[in-house]
Amino acid sequence: MASRFVANPNLERELLRSAQYRQTLGQLTEEGVQEAKALARREAYDTGAYHDSIRADAGVEDGEWQGRINAFVPYAHLLEFGSARPGLPGRARRILSRGAQAAGLKFSEGR
Repeated sequence: MASRFVANPNLERELLRSAQYRQTLGQLTEEGVQEAKALARREAYDTGAYHDSIRADAGVEDGEWQGRINAFVPYAHLLEFGSARPGLPGRARRILSRGAQAAGLKFSEGR
């Protein structure tokens, strides 16, 4: 007796919405936060405000669960992307993106 395999065309979408996927994404995102905090401690620790503001977040965007690593201080963008203005952090440190990549996450710049 022969069996016939029929691929589920919705498999990827169903997996991306599963509880196990969300749990794994949350764990990886939290690992990314810890990596980013370690980088912040080494490279951008002044008062500790930037380090302490780094947090994980997850949510549905464009129909898919996505993990996010954010920093909630007014100057976070200067540390991430740098500045050409004198007196401001000059070179881009990419702390959040490097933390995400160190945890094995694919990084993309958000909106």
